[in-house]
Amino acid sequence: MDQHHRESIACDYFIDALADPDFALKVRERAPEKLDDVLRIALQLEVWTKDVERQNRAPAEKRVREAGKDLTDRLRKRIDELETQIRQQSNALAATPHLPPDTAAKASYATATSPDTTRSNWKDTVICYGCGLTGHIKKECPNPGSGSKQKTNRSLTSRPIHAEESQTFITVKYKKYRIHALLDTGSDVTLLNRQVAKRYGWKVESCDLQTITACNGEKLLIDGVVRIRLNCNGKEVFTTLYVSPDISGVILGID
Repeated sequence: MDQHHRESIACDYFIDALADPDFALKVRERAPEKLDDVLRIALQLEVWTKDVERQNRAPAEKRVREAGKDLTDRLRKRIDELETQIRQQSNALAATPHLPPDTAAKASYATATSPDTTRSNWKDTVICYGCGLTGHIKKECPNPGSGSKQKTNRSLTSRPIHAEESQTFITVKYKKYRIHALLDTGSDVTLLNRQVAKRYGWKVESCDLQTITACNGEKLLIDGVVRIRLNCNGKEVFTTLYVSPDISGVILGID
């Protein structure tokens, strides 16, 4: 096969490989004889085509700019409306009558010095650990030397761990562990925190008791009970401990 036929076949293959049929037809109309001519014609037509497309896109860009101008006008109009509403509200607020400074000061003073009814109501339920009567606590007891605590029908109570009298701790043993517990003779039950039970692997069981009352009238939640044997001064004691999230550590009661 001579050079002329090889060039003709290469041109046909190149034109057939073009993805755009219209573009390929334009190249074929120019009847190129060599592969270099086909490549030159294809590049020239591609440049002309892109230039025409760029010129056709110019009106579209103009429309985009016009749309942007319309959006700016709408934003300015909305800003003007908001400024008008702000001025109207400011004028209405300025027209609202205000209390004189001395009246406002008196009202503030009356609010600050109003009696705390919530704080005074707790004395109606608190029980004195000195005489057993309600209405006062031990340090305010009118009969500090009586020493005769009256027996009353009341719910189970516990002294909070942050009370001033709660300063006595003892060490009890559970297996190989030493546990520091608060000794509170004013508490009817023994309490512990759930984290303590989890630390020593104690099983928490459900119980009927839901809450107990602290000596200051606060309600302590009870969410379970633990029954284990503790070693106190070498003596094994079967102990029932009520689990409460409202305390920390262990509180040993009179039970």
